[in-house]
Amino acid sequence: MLGGVLYDAGYYMGSELYKPRPTNPKGFFEDRLINEINERILACYDPENKYDYGQRWLMNLPHDVQVNYVAAPIRRLIKTSTSHEPFCFKDPRFCYTLPVWKSLISEQTVYLCIFRSPSITVKSIMKEYAQMDYLASLYLDEEKTYQVWADMYKHVINSNNEKEPVYFFHYDQIFDGSALDKLSKLLEVKIDLGFVDHKLKRTQALDIDVPGTVREMYIQLCDLAEYHSNLQVTNSNQDRLHYYEDLIDLKNNIIEHKTAVIKKKEKEISFYRKRSVLSAMRSLFRIYKGVAKKIGRKLHRWSA
Repeated sequence: MLGGVLYDAGYYMGSELYKPRPTNPKGFFEDRLINEINERILACYDPENKYDYGQRWLMNLPHDVQVNYVAAPIRRLIKTSTSHEPFCFKDPRFCYTLPVWKSLISEQTVYLCIFRSPSITVKSIMKEYAQMDYLASLYLDEEKTYQVWADMYKHVINSNNEKEPVYFFHYDQIFDGSALDKLSKLLEVKIDLGFVDHKLKRTQALDIDVPGTVREMYIQLCDLAEYHSNLQVTNSNQDRLHYYEDLIDLKNNIIEHKTAVIKKKEKEISFYRKRSVLSAMRSLFRIYKGVAKKIGRKLHRWSA
């Protein structure tokens, strides 16, 4: 949401922004090249290639791993990308790659970390997982997704320092406009929240099955943002029933999507096998045709 607000304020966000999808109808305001840069940085920390291209925003990277290596071509891409001013780049992978960017760009750069409650974030990720083909080869469940959430924000907290501070904001502070003055002063720009669509805030943050360590980190983030935690502990059977019904529907959607992807791959494999056979047959035909022509020419000479 803040991405859209800053885009309207005139910030350069990249030349190839992803189009809106049902999971994010207002748009992602993420650029293909910025995602690729961060993917290539994180590939160095995925030696066993557990993640396909595009999946590393969901990688588990322990908080004691320091992401600081970057190859020369990536350095040049970062320099070129940040030559546009003012710029604003958004990518969840920055949670891991921020130290690399900090080492290469102006010390005057402002770093913003916008977070939501872990339960809402996990549900959003699982919805994306249930719909997108590029995630089909990845295994995700709620437990692993909570761990991803914790790993990412732990890295951000670790990268925070007085010289180049990270400013933390809760999503609701942007949504209700309470952080508007602070953001305007930080960025030295007038921010218009006309982009915000209040109809999109439909999910209530309930503390159901949220791991204790994740809950503690969320409270820490809220403290950094000077925001009162809105994670509601519920003992309501009705709330729990709705939560688990939604979870079952989501699991069914994931199964249906993975089944569809498998069938699609099977058809592609079958098609390529048929095409390979046809290609081989055509090659043999050309060889036989060439041999026949040679034999024909020899026969012609002999008969002459």
